[in-house]
This record gives sequence, structure tokens and C-alpha cells, in this order.
Amino acid sequence: MNEARLAAPRTQYVGFVLVPKFLRWRHVLVGGLALHSAKVFPTRTVRTGDRVVDAGCGFGDTAIALARIVGSSGSVVGIDCCDAFLDVGRAEASAAGIANLAFVEADVQSYRFQPIYDFCFSRFGTQFFENPVAGLRNMRRSLKPGGEMTMIVWRALADNPWLALPKQIVLRYRRRRAITRRPAVQVRSRWPTAASSRGNSRSPAIQKSSSNGSTPA
Repeated sequence: MNEARLAAPRTQYVGFVLVPKFLRWRHVLVGGLALHSAKVFPTRTVRTGDRVVDAGCGFGDTAIALARIVGSSGSVVGIDCCDAFLDVGRAEASAAGIANLAFVEADVQSYRFQPIYDFCFSRFGTQFFENPVAGLRNMRRSLKPGGEMTMIVWRALADNPWLALPKQIVLRYRRRRAITRRPAVQVRSRWPTAASSRGNSRSPAIQKSSSNGSTPA
């Protein structure tokens, strides 16, 4: 199948669904997720003068924070596949007078990294890779010898019930409506469990993945 045909639905989803919703609720997303990176950064060995890449940087708040840490003698590159998100980061970096930060629109899974970075970071970005193995290997290629890679990702659904509860409530409500409002003859089936458990939406797979210290070979 043509790659352009495969990419079209993803492009439409990003442009017409993901971007408007994320921009609308950016203050909630950034405000909440910043708590996680604020706890992690002090535990990492990011130094003044380091070269850093922020993979899947989104609105760029983590890239801006890293740019402040490495100072004017260091540099940060924030990479994301959504240029609308990067525009927010560019505007905020410019308003803050941060000159050691560049934003690049690219797919982290296939971006041609040079092994020049001291630190590779990602906050809730790697979990959306279509090919996690290829993506993580490519991120590792960005590091020079002795470089460090750190990721923040959600743990399993069992450890984060708030991620699954909304869908469970919606599906429970939909099933209740189907039972009480539809004529009995319409809900009879040879496979009643399949008919009652399937929904129109799927939540993305959430995988546990983390790396501390030096990356594995």
C-alpha cells in the first residue's frame, strides 16, 4: 500500500482532531505534565554546556527548561512531528529571550541523528511510537559515547486507573442504554458477549518503558 495513503489518515487526525484539542487544553496538559519533568530533571546529570535533544517535545516547555539548565554555552534541539505545537514553543522561547534552542519538525523514529548529544530526553513522547524499538534505537544514535537517555512514560493501566475509568464509564452507560432502549429482538445474538463489549473507540496502548543512566547497547 502506498505510504502516502497510509499517512493521510494520520495527517488528518493530527490536523483536525489532535491539534485543536491539545491547543485548547494546553494549559491543563503542560501544567500537569510539568510536575513529572520537574521531579526528574534534578536527578539527571545535565550540565552547563551540554548538547541536548528533546524527543517528542510537544509545546516545548521541557526543551525550554533544558535550555535554561545548559545555559548559553550549551544547546537544545526540540523535535516533534506536529509543527503547530512547535510554533507555540518557538513563540515562548522567543518571548523568554532563549537563543540556545531550536525546534525541528520531524519524526523521531526516522530522523537522521548525529551522535553529538550528551543527553536525550523524552516526556510522554516515546509511548506514541508506531515502532518503539526502531524509535528508541534511533534516539540512542543521537548520543555520543557516555551520553545519557531518560524517558518519562505512563506505567501500566492497572497503575493508572484514571486513564481507563472514563472509557469504562462511557461503555457501561452505552451498554445500559442499549439494554433498556433497544427492542429485545435487536440485541439477541449468537455472540452476545462480543456485541455487548465492543465499542466504537479504542484507547491507545500504554506501555511501561524507561531508561536511566547509560543506554543499553
